[in-house]
Amino acid sequence: MSNMTQIGMSGLQASQAWLNVTAGNIANASTPGYSRHTLALSSNADGTVSIDGVQRISDQYLVAQAWDAGTAVGYSGAYAGYMLALENTFATDGGNLGMGLDGYFAALSACMADPGNTALREDVLNTSRELCNQMHNINGNLENQLEQVNKSMQSMVKEVNSLTQQIADLNMQIQEGMASGQDVSALQDKRDVAVLQLSEMLDISVVDCGDGTIQVTLPQGQPLVSQGEAATLGFTSGTQPSDGKLELRFGEDVYYLNPDIGGALGATYEYYQEELIPAQAYVDEFAQEFADAINSWQVVGYDLNGNPGKPMFTYDPADPAGTIALAEGFTNADLAFASSPTSGAGDNSNLQNMLNIQNQSFVFDSLGGGSYTFNDSYNAVYSHVASAASSAREAYEMALSTMEQAYYSWSSVSGVSMDEEAMNLMTYQQNYVANAQVIATSDELFSTILNMF
Repeated sequence: MSNMTQIGMSGLQASQAWLNVTAGNIANASTPGYSRHTLALSSNADGTVSIDGVQRISDQYLVAQAWDAGTAVGYSGAYAGYMLALENTFATDGGNLGMGLDGYFAALSACMADPGNTALREDVLNTSRELCNQMHNINGNLENQLEQVNKSMQSMVKEVNSLTQQIADLNMQIQEGMASGQDVSALQDKRDVAVLQLSEMLDISVVDCGDGTIQVTLPQGQPLVSQGEAATLGFTSGTQPSDGKLELRFGEDVYYLNPDIGGALGATYEYYQEELIPAQAYVDEFAQEFADAINSWQVVGYDLNGNPGKPMFTYDPADPAGTIALAEGFTNADLAFASSPTSGAGDNSNLQNMLNIQNQSFVFDSLGGGSYTFNDSYNAVYSHVASAASSAREAYEMALSTMEQAYYSWSSVSGVSMDEEAMNLMTYQQNYVANAQVIATSDELFSTILNMF
């Protein structure tokens, strides 16, 4: 009777353990990153059942796919958002330099037939102010974006440092738990969630070290986490590419990272260095070249009163697009359309020189040293931005689809099925009752035997 009771008791304990596991699965069905648990049992020669432990159902290949998908979504989502903002900066009427140039040169062209007409001359000044405002608008938007990007970089760097330290700490807790025979599945789930969050910030490689810890590195091999040690990221902001640097410190080693580090942080760093700063350089160069070109003909011509011409535009060389403006006190009479002080108000020969600027090419260092007319330079920049923004949106949609598929694959293996758990709950409850009945039967048999004496 004793063996029967022991068998029933072991079955009762196993059923209770199954019910606990099932309850845990149901309770954590909506917990992010939770992998369902199962119970490992083994039978013994005496008919009893032993509980070997709780197992975590996880396919690390599928988990790694989810991490990779998270990196792609993090990168493409951030990049698409930034490029959309840049596209809007150049596309709106307030930043459309192409429209501004067309309006300015149209006003100059209208003066060709009657260069002394004060109404037409005043229209040249109005379109000049409008073009300056467009440069101010673009410059202001780019400066706002630069400020936002700097804040985002600082915020993401702080988050990455928090996640790498969290993973390092969990590495040690898991290693120590495994060494003492504890159930570490909850810690492993927590670490997987932290790695997933990190993968959305950076493109990472994860290696299982086999001792309960994982090693996390960047694709180029720079270490982020090794056992209980975590790297520290730092970002120094600036207004020039050489000022903004992403620095990784691991122990005594220091690495300066390139923009190709993937994830949301990589997208932000890449946008900062390869799109935002060059766009700002272009607008500044555009403003400076335009002002210098017009001023160069202004100072060799003569105004409406036969006086030598003077510069039409002023700007601060340290911030041309943000400061370009009509010279203080400049009036329509100061427009130097004539080539001679005595040729009178009908002389438009210097005005023709100003109009010719529309078709003249200038070397733009910000565009790789290529030669462009002012309109063509704007069109080249806008086409690049619009194309890159469109590609980024498509990449983001594709990455979202891939991530949904990766999550579906992961959840089909590791996720909790409430229907399955409901069935388990009934099964293990019946097992529990049956094992209790075995014990009760054993007790009755034992009492019957005792009553025989």
